[in-house]
Amino acid sequence: MATMLMTTKQVSAKPPNSRTCFFFLRTAAAGLPPAAASFSLQYPEDIMSAHSIFEDAPIGSIVAWSDGTPRPPERFTRKLAAWRNNNSKGRLIQKEPPRSRPTYSPPAGFTLHEADFGSGGVIAIRVHRSFSVDTTLQFTVVERPVPGSVRVFDRAGDNAELVHLAPHRAAAEEWLSRHGYPNAVLDDVTADAVAADVVEGRVA
Repeated sequence: MATMLMTTKQVSAKPPNSRTCFFFLRTAAAGLPPAAASFSLQYPEDIMSAHSIFEDAPIGSIVAWSDGTPRPPERFTRKLAAWRNNNSKGRLIQKEPPRSRPTYSPPAGFTLHEADFGSGGVIAIRVHRSFSVDTTLQFTVVERPVPGSVRVFDRAGDNAELVHLAPHRAAAEEWLSRHGYPNAVLDDVTADAVAADVVEGRVA
């Protein structure tokens, strides 16, 4: 089971085959639903590599990951906790292209929003999980964003992060008026784009 290192600002964990995931203390980002921790991949034809997720899964999709092992019985609490670390799902909120550095060049990767924790309508902790394209974990796209919905990104550019997925543009603009993202970009999800992602994902 991964070791948790806690500070007053964030908690980080580094599970096998993934980069460090961050538990951010921040409010906002309603509309990114928490994921079930007990999800497992069941259909071999739907299994994709991390590289395929990076290349073909549209931002806003619900993506599940698994190490292919069966779920331990409830009585084995430590084994179950470790299993849940490698078998869960979340919403795809960011893709990061490979970077070139003098001493180390990180591969491409992506980030999933796994869950929110809070009370009274205020989110205190957000759980993000980041994976590099060279991980050996298995992935599947559980749900793609619905055509006509609108993605709200915190900024423009390749490293933009999805902060909200609204059912339509009016709802996106209303949500944005209540949250502090001065450089936000709205992106309409089109039927053609989703269809292309489905075809490309199947081919990959």
